Amino acid sequence: MKIVIGTAGEIASGKETVARYIIKKYGGSLYRFSDSLREILTRMHLPADRSNYHKISMALREYFGQDALSRIVYNDIKKSKNKIIILDGIRRKSDTEYLKDIKGFKLIFIDAKIETRLVRLKARKEKPDDKNKSIAKFKKEHESEVEIKIRKLKKIADFVVDNNGEKTKLFQQIDQIIDRISKKKSNLV
Repeated sequence: MKIVIGTAGEIASGKETVARYIIKKYGGSLYRFSDSLREILTRMHLPADRSNYHKISMALREYFGQDALSRIVYNDIKKSKNKIIILDGIRRKSDTEYLKDIKGFKLIFIDAKIETRLVRLKARKEKPDDKNKSIAKFKKEHESEVEIKIRKLKKIADFVVDNNGEKTKLFQQIDQIIDRISKKKSNLV
């Protein structure tokens, strides 16, 4: 049985940091909901900014179903030979409904304060519009429909980790979660 760990959290909460840590320490592969969106934007020669990600995501979900992105990732996961799979960036409860059919799926919510997340967002410069973002603009984005849906995932997550401190404390929490998941998995076999 595979261990499939989905990560959720608000912008710059540490989802990618958690994913990279798990892959480095435990092996496995990474899938992102945003990968298929990035591919579409690239093919259309459009900027890969948050606004365009949102537009493409909404269009796909409207015309092909709320689980359109989940179906893509689900099929990618089924083909994977890795025993540990990280699914980065779950944004909606509807995404988890489809993925809960995968045995071994666990959702981890990474929690961090808005001020901490803004500092991280500016430092990583992942999207062109991030490096000069003000706290006012970030708070406004924080109240978007997508971000509100992300916050609701905290209530249904299998695990919630606090990422307001040092990375070592974050990684200790992740190690404990992997240990718990592994023990449950070995009891099922």
